[in-house]
Amino acid sequence: MKNTIYITGLALLLGMAFSHLATAQCDAMPGLDGGFEACAPVAGTTTPNANVNCGGWSNGFGSADTWNMPWNPGSSVFYNHNVPASPDGGVVAASIIANVDGEEFLGTVNDLMVGEIYEVRFYQVYAGAQSADGTVRKGRWKVTFGNQTEYSSEIFATTFPQWQAQTLTFVASATTQTLSFSATRGLDDPQVVFRYLMIDGISLELKECGGGGNTGECDNDSFVPKPGEAYVVSAWVKDEVPNQVDQYQGHIALINEHTGGTQTTPFYPSGNIIDGWQQIVGVFELHENTTQLEVKLISINEGGNDTSYFDDIRVFPYHSNLKSFVYDPVTQRLMAELDENNFATFYEYDHEGGLVRVKKETERGVYTIQESRSANSKINN
Repeated sequence: MKNTIYITGLALLLGMAFSHLATAQCDAMPGLDGGFEACAPVAGTTTPNANVNCGGWSNGFGSADTWNMPWNPGSSVFYNHNVPASPDGGVVAASIIANVDGEEFLGTVNDLMVGEIYEVRFYQVYAGAQSADGTVRKGRWKVTFGNQTEYSSEIFATTFPQWQAQTLTFVASATTQTLSFSATRGLDDPQVVFRYLMIDGISLELKECGGGGNTGECDNDSFVPKPGEAYVVSAWVKDEVPNQVDQYQGHIALINEHTGGTQTTPFYPSGNIIDGWQQIVGVFELHENTTQLEVKLISINEGGNDTSYFDDIRVFPYHSNLKSFVYDPVTQRLMAELDENNFATFYEYDHEGGLVRVKKETERGVYTIQESRSANSKINN
């Protein structure tokens, strides 16, 4: 056996509690309206409204706007009348760039997974008028999520502007973070008096969801059990006992919480004790309305001073096979292979890295199934 978990007089809850059992939610900002449709009653059509206090958003620095598209900003020389409707349709948000950073709007995102990668997707367009003196007008969106800031690609003033899709990547550093957008100058853009950017179709998704909009669900790259399905739990346990026994008492308990209550199922070791270890194996089915699953490792004498060791813990679908492999962290050589029944095959090497011995773990014990030696011949003069 390899890296083990040892428990003395207590129980350990493994990190296998799942708030979303079947799927991971792709929409990571359900409280924010990335399409700004909730802003329709207050959005402007002919004049800016200085209002993004809708759809979960709020104005930050300055006074960003929302517009009903298509827009008709009158005779203002600051806006481009040729801006088309957003690919997301309906209402859009917009910000003026004055000097360095322009107007800002922001919202709060909850229930994030710390360390996970998230993608912010949106559409952007330069909605300001072209310069009369030929100066190239440009801008970009400054997006801040938690303690990380990224910038969109630059967009330029043209006669017939087109919306561009953008994707920015962030790593969550807290479970609750602020997501903010502010218009800012383009690279090497001189101090400006007026630049105007629009944005729409904002979504925040786990990177593993792979895009596809700001609604729906996706498969999770990590293991996420599905309610109503059957699963196998398997592990090896060793109790520290003064006398020889036929069965160890250290065991695993699965705590299945569902809308109707809590179901606890214990799994005890059985079969022969092999090299001091005894196997735990069992089958369980998740309740249809499961909300959380916990895997609990319980020592030989919970509450006492006795110690139990656990190793090679597995939980996997019943209608599947699972193999796992152990590699030396320095040499990267294969040290062990655990088969479908969680029995190990061990590989031993000499100092030169040559395979010299293969051992197989069976129900009757550990047997050497292959052994070889090699050496270079020495010639005496």
